[in-house]
Amino acid sequence: MTFCKNCGNKINKSAKFCTNCGEKIDAASVSSNETPVAEKNPADPSQPHFSHKQQNQKVLSNNSLKNKLLGFYIILVIPLYILGQGTEEMIGFSIYSAIIIVVISLRINKTNTFNYIVKLLLLLQFVFILSMVIPQAEYLFINLYSSIATILFAALSLVIFLMVLIGNRK
Repeated sequence: MTFCKNCGNKINKSAKFCTNCGEKIDAASVSSNETPVAEKNPADPSQPHFSHKQQNQKVLSNNSLKNKLLGFYIILVIPLYILGQGTEEMIGFSIYSAIIIVVISLRINKTNTFNYIVKLLLLLQFVFILSMVIPQAEYLFINLYSSIATILFAALSLVIFLMVLIGNRK
């Protein structure tokens, strides 16, 4: 198997161009190693230069935290919607949550998924949760329903907090 020396992508021996980066394939741009090797970075020879494909794999591994946070967010929003069906606050909460899920899902593969707009949306939802929970604080642990809702809102607040603070860390 041969690899493109520009990006490290596997290529056929008969290929004229790399299907990943478009590099013209000739004898000088092909590596026949079993695994692509990190090249030396011309700016700093002591640091390896990673190919485009290797950088993409690093970005995909960084997305695992984003995916987990989005998954927890969805898992917490669904039962809150079911518990509060019919109330005006929960209808607004559900619509707003759906908007946030769509925006984050569209941006999940970008390096800056949680940009300032997404963080602002999340912080507004955090304030909305507080405005729903604080006025009813005296009724929070009266029955099982209110206890479950309180725990779910607290967990959702924590997930939102994590999304805002550590969402884009590499």
